[in-house]
Amino acid sequence: MTTSELGRQARGVLVIGHVLAVLVLSLPGPAILTPSRWKAANARADFAGWAQALQGLGVDTDPARLQARLRVLAEDYVAARGVVAWPFERYAALSGARQGWTMFASPQRHPAEVHVDVHDAAGWRPAFRPRSDDATLARTQLDQNRVRKLSGRFAREFRPAIFEGLARYLAARAFDADPAVDAVRVRLYRYAVPPPEEARRGVTPDGSYREGHVLRRGDVGR
Repeated sequence: MTTSELGRQARGVLVIGHVLAVLVLSLPGPAILTPSRWKAANARADFAGWAQALQGLGVDTDPARLQARLRVLAEDYVAARGVVAWPFERYAALSGARQGWTMFASPQRHPAEVHVDVHDAAGWRPAFRPRSDDATLARTQLDQNRVRKLSGRFAREFRPAIFEGLARYLAARAFDADPAVDAVRVRLYRYAVPPPEEARRGVTPDGSYREGHVLRRGDVGR
C-alpha cells in the first residue's frame, strides 16, 4: 500500500470518526438534569400538558408523578450516554470542537420581553417595545439574535447581574438620546404564549411585569 493510499484511508477514518462524534455529542447531555430547568415555569407547563394528554389516554398519572418518573429515566439515560460518549468527549476536548449548550430542548412557552420606559416632565412613556415602530430605543442592539437569546435566558434562568448590566447600558443610551429624560425603567414582561387558534386570530396575550430596574442619570456614571 502506497503512502498516498494510507493517507486517504487515514483521512477517511478521521472524517468518519468526526461525524460519529458530532452525532453522539449532539445527543442531550448532563445539562438536562440541571435542577433549575426542571423547576422552571416552562418545564412545569410541559409536564402538566403531557400529564393531561396521558390522562386522556387512560394513564393514571399527574404532573408530579410524571416529573418524578421522567427524572429517573433522564438520570439513567445520562449515565448510559456518559459511557458511550466518553471517547468522543476526549476528542472534542482535544480538538476544541465543543458545543456547550443544549439546542431546542423545549419550546419557550413563557417568554420574557425586555421593555424600556423613559421618564421626563410629561411622565413615563415607552422607549422600546419588541416589534414596535414607535418605541425603538437601541432597537438594532436589542433585536440582534444574541441579545434576543439573552432575554430568552432571563425567562428560563434569571441572572440579576446580567440583567442589571443590560439595564445600565440601555439607561445610558436613553440618557444620551434625550437630555430631558431624568429616569429610565427597564423591566421584563412575562406572558404565556397563546394556543395556535388564538395566535392565528391575532389575539394579544396578557402578561405581567416581573424584574425591573429604575435608574437615574447619576446611577449610570453620566
